[in-house]
Amino acid sequence: MSNPEDPHSLRNRLCDFFGCGSGHWLGCAWNCLIELLWLLWIARAPFGIVVFGHLLLGFAPQAQDLLIPLVDSSLLYLLLFFVLHFVFWAMPVHYSARILLSDDRRLFDYAKAHPSPYLRCLEQYIPRLLGIATFAALVMSAYRAIINLPNIKDQGVTDALSSELHHFMVGCVIAAGVFLAYTVYRHGMEDRLRSTWGSRLIAFARPLLNLLDISCHRSAKAVQTAGNNPEEVGLLLLIFVFIIFVAVLLSAPNVVAEYLPLLFSVSLMLGGWLPILTYLSAIGRRVQAPLIVGAFAGIAVLTSIVGDNHDVRLLEVKATEGSMKLDAALHLWMEANGCTPDKASECPRPIIVAASGGASRAGFFMASVLGDLLDKAAANKLDATQMRNRVFAISSISGGSVGAVMAVAAMANGGKATTQPCRSKPVPYWYGTEVKNWRGCLESLMAGDFLTPTFIGLSFHDLIPFGPWQDRAAIIERSWEQHFTETMNTGTPNASKLSCWNDLACPFYSLRPTKDLWLPLLVLNGVSVDSGNRIVTTALSPTYEASVCPSGDAASSCPLFADTLFFHDLIRNPSKGSGWRTELQRLITFGYLRGHDYNDVRLSTAAHNSARFPIVSPPGNIRDAAHYVIDRIVDGGYLENFGVLTASELAQAVHAVSPELAPLVLVISNDPNEPVEIMSAEKAGATSFLTDLSGIVYAVANTRDARGMLAVDQLKTLSRGITKLQCKVPLVRIRVWPERIDPKSDKCEGNFSETPRAVSMSWWLSSPLQLRLIEEIEGAQTCNARELKDMWGAISMKSNCLKQ
Repeated sequence: MSNPEDPHSLRNRLCDFFGCGSGHWLGCAWNCLIELLWLLWIARAPFGIVVFGHLLLGFAPQAQDLLIPLVDSSLLYLLLFFVLHFVFWAMPVHYSARILLSDDRRLFDYAKAHPSPYLRCLEQYIPRLLGIATFAALVMSAYRAIINLPNIKDQGVTDALSSELHHFMVGCVIAAGVFLAYTVYRHGMEDRLRSTWGSRLIAFARPLLNLLDISCHRSAKAVQTAGNNPEEVGLLLLIFVFIIFVAVLLSAPNVVAEYLPLLFSVSLMLGGWLPILTYLSAIGRRVQAPLIVGAFAGIAVLTSIVGDNHDVRLLEVKATEGSMKLDAALHLWMEANGCTPDKASECPRPIIVAASGGASRAGFFMASVLGDLLDKAAANKLDATQMRNRVFAISSISGGSVGAVMAVAAMANGGKATTQPCRSKPVPYWYGTEVKNWRGCLESLMAGDFLTPTFIGLSFHDLIPFGPWQDRAAIIERSWEQHFTETMNTGTPNASKLSCWNDLACPFYSLRPTKDLWLPLLVLNGVSVDSGNRIVTTALSPTYEASVCPSGDAASSCPLFADTLFFHDLIRNPSKGSGWRTELQRLITFGYLRGHDYNDVRLSTAAHNSARFPIVSPPGNIRDAAHYVIDRIVDGGYLENFGVLTASELAQAVHAVSPELAPLVLVISNDPNEPVEIMSAEKAGATSFLTDLSGIVYAVANTRDARGMLAVDQLKTLSRGITKLQCKVPLVRIRVWPERIDPKSDKCEGNFSETPRAVSMSWWLSSPLQLRLIEEIEGAQTCNARELKDMWGAISMKSNCLKQ
């Protein structure tokens, strides 16, 4: 055994390394932990950014999905990504930590009083390890992306992507090695830089550095050896990154998103905020004030006084039609379908689509189903125009509303002949190679990158949520408008004769059925923040006339929907504000200063009224005719995520106006995690972490889906009462089923995985996930085969349930 008094014994060498002296090992371990945590607290800005990056890339399927187009691109594109990641995230993290540790006066004094190799190693290696951790986040994200690759029929696609993701992980390890080598030899490189043009650049920037060097007498530099600051190169890099960051983000976000899409923007956003956070953290340590917390608190207080910039974008349309009564809309629909009110039983069954929420996943799947209907009409003795004419209305939620608006706008572009209006060339990010039919057209409209512009808006514009710049809500709406315009065939003649027909920036009321062209009516469901009631954006009037009102109200003024606010009524009716802040926030609005009389919204804004999902989009301020904020609108999924509640009431109203009509409700849902049976114990398990808190969150999140499933069951009962028994099919539900163990098998029962892969839900959808969705309606192996057969059987019937 070694002598504990021997200075060369292992115990004494460890004590010397950790600076423990003769203390007990437990106290020494505790002291070492405190020193580690202290240094991480000093470097909290870069450490916090790295932790957030790991949480984002490692635990969010939406972020992992961003890797797919990157690894599937060229080698040059991948190298460009690693260079940008190196410069805009890894290097700023390293230099930020290095600057904060070397600048801290209390750390310098402590290290001088308690020197130890362990503390010196922490000061040297924490910045390096934090920089390397940015590459580790990419490796973890790639590993999770491999796990999440969907189990689809074409395994060649997923096998190729899996191989590319493994190569990407190797590339990350190599890049991390290059980064580590840079951090080890950086002093020599910096010395050579100073000996050339670097010294002139530092001399040029020194006045700025001196100006920013507040309370420099309280920094470690004041007691260090005089000479050049060894971290000046790092300071210049951080200033350069911040200038690039601000220049990029003050540009049009949708233009920036084209050049820095998806994962490129993640590296820029994470690293771009480091310079200002590092500066506030360093100065805060000097003056012993929480400047970062104070800055956010100051912004919050100022926002509460002057208001935010989250107003719903309104339009002033000089000549616009008002809302249309349900009975008038039904007469137009009958005329388009070649029947009359006195012989309504000879009409086809009016189709009311209920499209659930789910961001791009919802919009894409709904677009696939609607496009498939138009394309397969001929195989069922109909043409595309007849199929379009049979769709009476679409009740939609969240992403389903975006898909609904794009689909109906595309139908308007198709004109009377219902010609597929999209360009035939390949559409970026869509799985297909060339748009040839309606399904490809509608899918490609929902296959755009709407996530990057939103992420840019969330990361920069809305951290200071007041001022003249657009918020992230306006940014995502403009991305929808831009993608729609770029996807449409500009040579399509204006056969629809609509006042505005080729742009989602058109007024909402312009996209409505006419005598010349029937278009499905849009009913877009949002929720009021103040009351929790529905807020619907629709061209339909709040009341209608019927012989017998289902609600028991007067037959001349039946309410279309119960306890529901109509968006256009809210913006047209003036109110009186109260309080000085209310008045101030009204007086400084652009609309009030210019004297605008708003009466409509853009199509993109109408879709967003239903799709303001938490965090991704802010609650929208609804201003009335007097420019006061009268309410705030959020995602319709807060109330019910299927759109079935509104569709059910609409079907009941259609039957009340014309009892001979037999409405068919087509429910389109897209969440594969919905249980196969409502009373299911598939998700039961052991007690989870922090159940008291997580149980509240999960209950609120799952209730919206439960309400939707309950509404589907209630609709089945209602539909049997408003359709004839011989119709047999009161409603049809097309859904995304849970992941199948064997996707090539036509067996559904007992073929669902108990541990399904995550299916990303965001404003971006990779090509494997698109293929996963279209398999739900394509081929005989789909679990929706029976529902699809029932649907076509019901579509081919008249309202008297006889074959046409």
